[in-house]
Amino acid sequence: MSTEIALLVELRYLALQGTFDSVPPTISDLLNLETLIIKGKDVELPYNIWSTLKLRVLYISSCWFLNSSLAHNSLERPSGLYNLDTFSTLELCFGQSLEKIIRQLPNIRKLKCLLSKSIESNADCNGIVALDFMSRLESLNLTRGYPSGCEVELIERCHIVFRFPGNLKKLTLSNMHSSIIPKGGELPNLVVLKLIDIYFEEDIWDMNEDWEFPELKFLELANLSIVRWSGGSNDHFPYLQKLVLRACSSLEEVPSCLGDITTLQMIEVHKCGKSVVSLGLKIKEDQKNNWGIEDIHVLTSDIYDTDDA
Repeated sequence: MSTEIALLVELRYLALQGTFDSVPPTISDLLNLETLIIKGKDVELPYNIWSTLKLRVLYISSCWFLNSSLAHNSLERPSGLYNLDTFSTLELCFGQSLEKIIRQLPNIRKLKCLLSKSIESNADCNGIVALDFMSRLESLNLTRGYPSGCEVELIERCHIVFRFPGNLKKLTLSNMHSSIIPKGGELPNLVVLKLIDIYFEEDIWDMNEDWEFPELKFLELANLSIVRWSGGSNDHFPYLQKLVLRACSSLEEVPSCLGDITTLQMIEVHKCGKSVVSLGLKIKEDQKNNWGIEDIHVLTSDIYDTDDA
């Protein structure tokens, strides 16, 4: 990538796409830069990106891997990224000081992270990560990455507990153990929850275990191997409006309380067997029988015969 771009000192928006593997340190000379979009594979950013004072949006199509030396050198000094609002995607490894790194983003509102661990690593993938100090964070996407060929036993062994900020409105969790799902009304303002490739022991999600989402309006379950989603009451998500079931082919039971949530407007079923579709239709039937509600929509796509799965 040419260093001449740093001469455009009035630049506020910069989008880069190509086969380059690094961004020159002179990027920090763009003192007015507010949006930086990078579309490339394994692009390395310079350490002084932390001092880009006006940067508000940083988007990297793959991931920005923050290696140990970069973390040590850049995190020992105050961050200049106090204006950063949106950051996607930051890759972090277990064993790094996750809290210390994220504290460099004091006013972040939208954050997407990939948490990775090599199979040879001795880094502890169990513990507590406190994020509750992030008072402005509204949208958080956490994905745990594993090396190709990784066995499910590694997912089972890795239990990280996150202390999420109570102001979160949107949370996406991917490829993690079910212990990461917030409980007990920890997120009173959560509106959107997406659970993707979450591992549940014994293939059961029992809502009686104190999961409560008092403001939740959108819930998506994708690529889950659970057979039973049970328990709970309409107090667990009293304002739910949309439920999405995607690639949950083993699902045989959903909470009966879904038939009593009068705010529910739509159920989507994608890439599932007909038996899962029947669960959605049963919720619709219960709504009609219990409350006289007939305008719930059940949308389906890529449905297959259960016997053919």
